[in-house]
Amino acid sequence: MTADPVTTVELRPLLHPLFSAVPSPPSHVWIEGRESAFGLLDRLPRDGLAVVGTRAPDRRALFHLVETIRRLRGTPLVILSGLARGIDAAAHEAALSAGLPTIAILGCGIRQTYPPENARLRARILDAGGLVLSEFPPDEGPLPSYFISRNRLIAGFSAATWIVQSGYRSGALNTAKWARRQGRGLFVTPSFPGDPGFLGNENLLANEVEAIPLWNAEGFVKQWIGLFSTIERNRRRRTSDAALEIVLEVERGMREGKSLYSILEERALRTGESIDELLERVQRTF
Repeated sequence: MTADPVTTVELRPLLHPLFSAVPSPPSHVWIEGRESAFGLLDRLPRDGLAVVGTRAPDRRALFHLVETIRRLRGTPLVILSGLARGIDAAAHEAALSAGLPTIAILGCGIRQTYPPENARLRARILDAGGLVLSEFPPDEGPLPSYFISRNRLIAGFSAATWIVQSGYRSGALNTAKWARRQGRGLFVTPSFPGDPGFLGNENLLANEVEAIPLWNAEGFVKQWIGLFSTIERNRRRRTSDAALEIVLEVERGMREGKSLYSILEERALRTGESIDELLERVQRTF
């Protein structure tokens, strides 16, 4: 049996409680995905976890992200992010590898992909039963104000937002603001005091009394208590040294803005391994 085709649907948000509940509800929303995937909207914000951060993450942050989402495998969570370079792309990739549905909320029109190198990632999100969503006219290109505007949707469609890594100035901090304004949970990766790559995280934890430091996946139990048994089971799965090598290579490529498929293509050309084999190893690891 073949999967239902990917389609684009225009919705009037005031007719859907998910959209009408966010601040300044958009007049229209365009959603791309398979018809069978549209039911994800009915699970939001209850099952939504927004994962956002810098476009230039370091190795520690990416490894923490991948390991944390890997341990959410088998839970009902839906991972939301913005398809941007860095943490956003890594969050979508990790969700796909963990078998979790993921939703990309764009800072441009639905007929555009920004950054363009994430076109393959976008296609994989849709193939895996995820969604791509935009409140902007379909042919609109990306604008700085659009990214700020869409952050309220990323936060509002999620029960909680996780700031993985944020510098002193970062769009992720704007998403954190929208999460608190809408009464959503806020998780923040802790860091060594004064680490310049995490100054945004440090400020959030110092000044947002309800921000929760996220040391590992178990921390999400504070928001979703029912996740504990699944996370504990996943915790027992250990990553071998060989698998860790691939994880590090993948995160380095993602830091440079590459998609997972392009990273594996480069490795396959260098080592002679097949892309299918590498994909299988990555999926087992993540």
